[in-house]
Amino acid sequence: MSSATIARRELSASWRGPMIAVVAIFATLLLGMAVYTQMDVEIFDTLPEVARNLMGVPEGAGVETLAYSYMLDTLGSMVLGGIAIAIGARAVAGEESDGTLSLVLGAGSSRAGFAAWKGCALALLVTLSGVAMWASAELAPIVLGIEKGDAMLAASLTHLTANALLHGFLAFAIGAATGRKGLAVAVSAAVMVLGWLLAGLLPLFDETTEFAEFVPWTWFNGNQPLLNGFDGGHLALQLGSVLLLFVVGIVGFTRRDLRIATTTGLLQRLRSLPALGALSERFAISARSRGLFALLFSQRLALVSIIAIGMFLLMGVVMGPLYSVMADQLGQLTASLPAELMAMMGAGDMSTAEGFYWGETMGLMAPVAVIVVGVAAASGGIAGQEKARHLSLVLAAPVPRLRIVASSAAVMAVYVAVVSIATMAGICAGSAVAGLGMDPLAIAGAGVHLLLLGCVYGAVALVVAAATGRPGAAIWASAGLAVVGHFTSAYLGLSENTEAWAVISPFHFYALDDPLINGASWESVVVLSALALVLMVASFPLFQRRDLRIN
Repeated sequence: MSSATIARRELSASWRGPMIAVVAIFATLLLGMAVYTQMDVEIFDTLPEVARNLMGVPEGAGVETLAYSYMLDTLGSMVLGGIAIAIGARAVAGEESDGTLSLVLGAGSSRAGFAAWKGCALALLVTLSGVAMWASAELAPIVLGIEKGDAMLAASLTHLTANALLHGFLAFAIGAATGRKGLAVAVSAAVMVLGWLLAGLLPLFDETTEFAEFVPWTWFNGNQPLLNGFDGGHLALQLGSVLLLFVVGIVGFTRRDLRIATTTGLLQRLRSLPALGALSERFAISARSRGLFALLFSQRLALVSIIAIGMFLLMGVVMGPLYSVMADQLGQLTASLPAELMAMMGAGDMSTAEGFYWGETMGLMAPVAVIVVGVAAASGGIAGQEKARHLSLVLAAPVPRLRIVASSAAVMAVYVAVVSIATMAGICAGSAVAGLGMDPLAIAGAGVHLLLLGCVYGAVALVVAAATGRPGAAIWASAGLAVVGHFTSAYLGLSENTEAWAVISPFHFYALDDPLINGASWESVVVLSALALVLMVASFPLFQRRDLRIN
């Protein structure tokens, strides 16, 4: 197979995700700017200099600069970084796990050439996505008829794209060197999230400021390129790391044994389970159905375990003592910020333990965690098995189609529950360690909201997977809706003219009535449960009535 063919295959398989992400970012940027223009710009001039610098808002600047800072530096970086990780992990390890690697290499491609062209395709996709995001950021204020302010978009998007490339090639290197896609995704995502957290926390203390320079996320946003322009040293570190990881991935791939002869069908894997071998033939059908759940559950177990542990320790336990150390500074900062601005940031009253935990953990990171595991389970259960051509073996068992959907939905709900419980347990532990006195029942109520939110977007992925049989479509559709839903809830509620429309977003009900303080809202529980249930039920006839790709 020629090098051009390898690159074209990768580009054709991966272009949809970046396209959807760019469109979603553009839509939320338009929405955010439209809402900001209805706010009093003078509230930013009342902020202390330190607060303006932290938020990326220069003195005298309009709210458009804040929109860029939040939409691009926070949301855009996470979205593009996540896309790069997904593409990088699948580039080599995905081909190996799908059993197609032996066919590609057997067509005359060398290992080094295969990995190199896969890496080039990854670099091209991420770079084009960054350029498209830059174009959308330039276009947004023109569409709305406003000025873009003093934002240095070229510098910001260059650093942002380099940051996504770094994490994408980390996933590429791990996947190519080990052949394990799940490990590549989990480690790279953990590095990205931990880097984001450390880059924000380490500079707050004199004793730890110098260590921030060793964090890759600092190379992206430590010098605030949106305000200050390019940082040549940080950009060199980013691109140098990308090149090093590219070489590590190629070398690691060429020097290891490949797992290309052990690929087995799903039915054979079910039969290999000891519990199934001991059962009599008359109970084979029900046993295989139970084995199907066990197999689907085990497919993303490494990813779920790493995310659950990270949420428990980093975003739960650690945040309690951290709040105790920063309580005075947070109280002063909160007092200096206008109430409208705090609402726009979605942080609440950061002077309280509940507000701090909501702003740091529950506002963004926890929803991302449960949505990631829920979507992974829902897309992999139906569409993943169909793409791998395992469904013919499953249906021949015979296992009814409805049982396949039910197993996928059950695994999705269990994954989301595991991460939700780990997050809430971490918050309880952090509160206990630091003596914050947070109400365990209220924390549990917030956990119910989190679980149901994850099930809603997991059910979206389940419906798309059932209707199309394409894991990529399920992942990007649910991710795009989640991004739009989050910012629809955050921004529509800021203006009296649009706040009534905020109810169209599941995130509105997720955050309703300050669940970390007041516990679960029955209105939220009913609405989110009903939405998740309706979506799950809709997936059954969609999967039952369409033709499957099983050969």
